Amino acid sequence: MSGSEKHLRKVCKGATIEQGLAIIGNQAAQSRDKVVAWAKKMV
Repeated sequence: MSGSEKHLRKVCKGATIEQGLAIIGNQAAQSRDKVVAWAKKMV
């Protein structure tokens, strides 16, 4: 995520910034289960 959450908090004052999900490009095709589990935590 390379500091994205930190930067978003700085420029989006008052917004709720949740923990992101980092997926390496060559792992994207095999990451469906990981993404689904992460998304369920956001609800």
